[in-house]
Amino acid sequence: MKRRFILQAVLLSLIAENAVAQNQSAPIRISGSTTVYTNIFETLKDRISKDAGEPLELISNGSRQGLSDLIAGKNDIAMISAPLEELVPRLTDQERARFDPKDLVVSSLAETRLVFIVHESNPVKSLTIVQLSDLFTGVVTNWKDVGGPDLAVEIVSNQFSSGQRAVLEDRVTGGKKVVATAKSVMNDPLIPGVVRQLKGGLGHTGAKNDLRGVFMLKTDRPIVQPMSLVTKGAPTGRIARVIAAAQKAAAAN
Repeated sequence: MKRRFILQAVLLSLIAENAVAQNQSAPIRISGSTTVYTNIFETLKDRISKDAGEPLELISNGSRQGLSDLIAGKNDIAMISAPLEELVPRLTDQERARFDPKDLVVSSLAETRLVFIVHESNPVKSLTIVQLSDLFTGVVTNWKDVGGPDLAVEIVSNQFSSGQRAVLEDRVTGGKKVVATAKSVMNDPLIPGVVRQLKGGLGHTGAKNDLRGVFMLKTDRPIVQPMSLVTKGAPTGRIARVIAAAQKAAAAN
């Protein structure tokens, strides 16, 4: 009888140790901003993983969705490319009811610029932020009104889950929504590909995306996007190591 209890104890101990080992080898789940992914994780994932000593699982699905995943426990870290206070209002009422924003901790990585692009044949090469606001919100609908040809403006944007979209509507259009007739794509890196097919196209994107066939406009002031990682509570253990490695890689990039 005593021997059986000893064997059972040993078996339970082995099961517990195996569970711990499996948990330690499970990848750290990171999802969210396509901008953060493109600028940092796409090329630096292996370095970050090696420095942290942790396997990584990455999904590029937009800043708002990254926060939604974090709230739902579907990831360990959310990537965002807009200030947290600009993204939280874009969550659903049900999502906001499930957490206290004070529990979210932001770890800064770096900054990038939101850039504005037109078809390469468009003679307009610079616009003010006020002009861009009028174009993106539909106040101005023809390029001739901003010094261009007699050609309809075709806005290209992305889904509301984007950090870029949040920055655009908060820092360029002053809280006004992008015109409802805008052509919508799934994520930011797809915008240049649509603009290059439209002679009247105008879109926003990241400077590191594929800009062939489009022209990046000059503006009277830069629109800066913060790139950050978000966790529930202060990061510790494995998650803290990954964030520290990502910050190190971003600083050296």
